[in-house]
Amino acid sequence: CELPATDHVAGIQHLQRAGSTLDQQLILGSWRHVPANVVHHRSHRSNRERRSERDIEEESDPDECLGGSGSSSSGMSGSDSSTDRPSSAGKWTPQCCLGFEGWLREHMGSRNKFLSIVAFVIIDAGRREAEEWNGPDVDVNPMSISVVVHFLTVAVGLMLCWAIDGRAMVGTVLNFHCLWRWAWIAGLMLAQFYLQAVGVHMGLNASWVDMLSYTNVPIALLVSSLIFKRKYGKLEVLAVAMLTLGIGAYIVLRVRCMEKGCMEMYSSMDSKKSGGVVIVLLSTVVGILAWTLSERIVKGFSPGVLASRGNHRAEVIRVMVVHLAFCQLLFQGINWVAHSTMHKGSILGGTSERPPWFGFWKLRSYLMVLAYVLHMFLTCYIIKHFSTVTWVLTQVVASLLQTSISDPVLHRYDFSKRAMQSFMIAPTIVLSALIFQTGRLNVERIQRRLGVRPPRTEQASLPERLHGLLPSNLRRVMRCRTSDESTLQGSSSPSSSGTDLELNVPQGATQAKARKSGMADPMALAKSRMLDVTRLAAKYASVIMYILSQACRENFSQKAQSSQVIVPQSLNVATAFAGLVVAAGSTWWQHGWQGVRQACNPYKVAKFLLPAAFFAVSAFFGSMAFAMGASAAAKDAAGRIYTPAAALLSRWILGKFYMWLEWLALVILTLSCTVFGLLDTSGSGAASLMGITCALLSGLTSAINSLVMERLMRDETDSYIVQSVRLNIGSLLFNGLLLFVMGWIGDAEHPPRPDLAFWNYRPMSWECSQAGSCAADGAFLFAGPEPSNAAELACACGRGVFVGWGASWVVYAALASGVVYSWVTGLVVKQFSSIYRSVADGIMLLVLYFALTPLMDQTPFPIQDMAKLCVVLMVPLSGTTFSYAAWEMQQAIETAEGAGACTGDDDGARGGGAMGEDSSRACGADGGEGCECGNDVRATSSSAGAGASGGAKVDSRGLDSRAVAPAAARAAGSAGAGGAMGGA
Repeated sequence: CELPATDHVAGIQHLQRAGSTLDQQLILGSWRHVPANVVHHRSHRSNRERRSERDIEEESDPDECLGGSGSSSSGMSGSDSSTDRPSSAGKWTPQCCLGFEGWLREHMGSRNKFLSIVAFVIIDAGRREAEEWNGPDVDVNPMSISVVVHFLTVAVGLMLCWAIDGRAMVGTVLNFHCLWRWAWIAGLMLAQFYLQAVGVHMGLNASWVDMLSYTNVPIALLVSSLIFKRKYGKLEVLAVAMLTLGIGAYIVLRVRCMEKGCMEMYSSMDSKKSGGVVIVLLSTVVGILAWTLSERIVKGFSPGVLASRGNHRAEVIRVMVVHLAFCQLLFQGINWVAHSTMHKGSILGGTSERPPWFGFWKLRSYLMVLAYVLHMFLTCYIIKHFSTVTWVLTQVVASLLQTSISDPVLHRYDFSKRAMQSFMIAPTIVLSALIFQTGRLNVERIQRRLGVRPPRTEQASLPERLHGLLPSNLRRVMRCRTSDESTLQGSSSPSSSGTDLELNVPQGATQAKARKSGMADPMALAKSRMLDVTRLAAKYASVIMYILSQACRENFSQKAQSSQVIVPQSLNVATAFAGLVVAAGSTWWQHGWQGVRQACNPYKVAKFLLPAAFFAVSAFFGSMAFAMGASAAAKDAAGRIYTPAAALLSRWILGKFYMWLEWLALVILTLSCTVFGLLDTSGSGAASLMGITCALLSGLTSAINSLVMERLMRDETDSYIVQSVRLNIGSLLFNGLLLFVMGWIGDAEHPPRPDLAFWNYRPMSWECSQAGSCAADGAFLFAGPEPSNAAELACACGRGVFVGWGASWVVYAALASGVVYSWVTGLVVKQFSSIYRSVADGIMLLVLYFALTPLMDQTPFPIQDMAKLCVVLMVPLSGTTFSYAAWEMQQAIETAEGAGACTGDDDGARGGGAMGEDSSRACGADGGEGCECGNDVRATSSSAGAGASGGAKVDSRGLDSRAVAPAAARAAGSAGAGGAMGGA
């Protein structure tokens, strides 16, 4: 570390510039614009750091490829630095759009970056439309178009270099040290197209190539994480998974209408060759690898470029375009000349029937060339200022824009038959991309406003992230900076570890536990571990029971209530009666007869009549959905309307708020459930529109019921089983009344449904119900000629509430699984958080769709309907995204409350940031007496709500709730979440 002072300062400045760039691109493109020292410092940030967090500017780092030392004021980077400045952009913004302008600055960096994304989407959509319009034109040599595109790109790039750099461009462009690196990348891009052509040559049709090419989103995520050591959170992984599945469903719908006129529900698998699929996937990996390596070079992270001479190492866009296009022109030109002179076919150029040289160009050929040239420049801009992942996501959005406009306008591929499904899937893809790009940034802004720093496991320190990316002569500077970090940052900075705050566990307790475990006997340690495993297995056994009981309940109920042998509503009556018996027995076991009399208090029972009515109506609509032909998976997917309905209604019933990230997940959940119902309805006929409508009404009434119950239980202090007795009494009453309602609906239908009314005759067995029906006088009538085994069937008719219950064991299995599910649900809610229950619900849908439905319905497996397969996988992912976003915000608020109430010094008292002065005074400016750390100081949801509304509720520890809730509401509102945390 013994370096001259000037070299030391220069090295520190270079590391600061590299760290600023890494904070913008190394983690997630424009995803996390957090300075590196935010990890270690929550307060006492300098004005320069606050300005850099608010006004994110691009560093001007021209490479030696710009020539020698290079002036930072010249070139496109210098101009971008001035035009991308957010503070100057607001000068031209209308007064009505200042809020949107601020949102763009926070999530995209500047308005110019946002406009560049919009321009790229439009140009890429135009390029795709030109490709589709041009089609397989046999009069044009496709290689000539590629050669002309690269030639014009080189020419335009050279003109820009001459206009901006003048004579200095000679040393910049004619730099073979940079050129040979781009030659390798151009070779990878040529290999991508060659492998794709080989896949087509092996028998894979163009439709499958188009579908497989959209796997570039998860591939780009994986390659970027490996090359740049980018760390993605659960929100990003969930968003990419939803986006990939959404674009897969969208493309499958379009492809099958392209090939079969939308008449075939199942996608054709005959044309798929396993070798061709592998080759096309390999081509996608090679292409993503090429562009990711380009990103590493253009951002100055390439070890070879870093080790080269010169102080400036970040490539400039115009030079990158010239080098890359020239190398591609060289490779494509050789193949083009060979194809045209030898008059032989090739995989890239097509058969020998293709015309040599240029062929006969048309207007659309010239338009395609123009679109490709503009696309090349904008691609390099997106790669430099954002990331390869952002570039891929933008291409997906451009593809949606092109197909959503051109297909309905030009009436392509029977768009009218898939219009509703396509228009519902497209927003889910765009919203998933938005969650990926800005979701985590929104969460972290709220965390910083609350004074909660991100965990060290999610964002490494600057020296750790720069390790291996810097040349050896700068690693010494990095070590010097690490050793002098406290001097550069000031002596007033808080500790960088923050372990106690993040983990909420005192160090002394952890060390004592470690010493105790180290002194324990090995046999005792083994027994302790075995006991922990047993407890863990017992804990998660309830989750397994929850998943299996819910899946069995849905499937068995569908089988029993759609059989036309039993009265569908009779199963709800029996379930309510069985639940009442179990709840009353449990109450007597725990509280004796006094508890049973308390549970049957008429006044208390009357208070539970309203939620009991909603509960019975929800079960009634579920039975009607099955009776109308809805499958178990379709009914469950449509019933997921429960989550967005509960979120909307809780705004007025309970006064709760949700941040925009949760709303996006709810919109995706709603649309994916609706699309699944439409696909299940229009395809194999497993469900009807009336059945899906009843399933939606069941989910809606269930959401209302849960909110009414939540509001009712705020004033109730009795145990869960006592309240369950009261709820089941009312449920049994209303389910009995709905027996008559279902019968009246069955008689009023056209044609009539006598199986819905318990006073009508019906066959006594499932075999007889398929062979004929019952007359009004109770005589059985065969549908056709009397079969030879009529005597063996011995078909008879009967009527009553529980008629037909002895026909099959499925009815009793549905009853048992319903009772078990109702009790296991309470156990899961008690032991786990809402995010675990959401994941369990998603797993239940997968078990139902992939296991029980094929097993019970004898449907083919694996599932051949690729569109419905992708959509059904999106449903649990969107629900998990909503729950995880809510869980993160809850954790941030709880940590902020604990940090504001439990500080040991003046710095810690101010560490809460947004907590305000009231919170500091509650504990004392110097962390005075009466302030206890850990979980002892906490604010309940009711106190937080009272604080948000101006109440003055104070908990037993002396923490004024008004200091917490308004601060949380301000933090959530400043990050675009409205008043999300005010009611949390």
